[in-house]
Amino acid sequence: RREFWKYSFWSMVSVLAVKGNRSFDLLLLSLLGTAADVGFYAVAASSALTVALLGESLGMHVFHRVASEADSGRRRRVATRSLLVTLGLSVSLGALFWLLAPTLIPFVYGSDFAPAVTPARILIVAGIAVSTSRLLGAVLNALGRPRAVAVSELAGAMATLAGLLIFGVEDLSVVATVAVIGYSITTIAELAWVAPPLW
Repeated sequence: RREFWKYSFWSMVSVLAVKGNRSFDLLLLSLLGTAADVGFYAVAASSALTVALLGESLGMHVFHRVASEADSGRRRRVATRSLLVTLGLSVSLGALFWLLAPTLIPFVYGSDFAPAVTPARILIVAGIAVSTSRLLGAVLNALGRPRAVAVSELAGAMATLAGLLIFGVEDLSVVATVAVIGYSITTIAELAWVAPPLW
């Protein structure tokens, strides 16, 4: 029972950390930036971070496979294969979006949103990082380590918060770059947590 409540508590914290990490950049921009910039950035982020749905979807499948597998070698193979597939698909989809963004964003949102193209292209890297992070988070949860997910997400969120407070929100390219760094820190931290029990 104690393990159940411990796992449940850290699962809840990790979910909250994920939500916070995904919204710090837009939240600070809303508080400190202009209404137009908020609109442009919201379009850029929602478009580019769609790539993360790949890792989220594959993570649901991987969670079950890793959690139900008793053999450590098979767990490692499942996790490694899933990570490579997620990364490959995310990079491919991200590259396609990067190429199509100048046409796609004005077509979907109107020509007034053309300034969202540059931050969206930068945030493609964030989308790839988040997609990978969601897969790694599923593996960590399957291994009974939701606290690692929470700590990694909080580390990324704090990096984003610090970066935006230091560099400001006047330039959307800077905001997007800071967000990429924050998401990348989360992904690297989760990879470091996953590595010892699997590899």
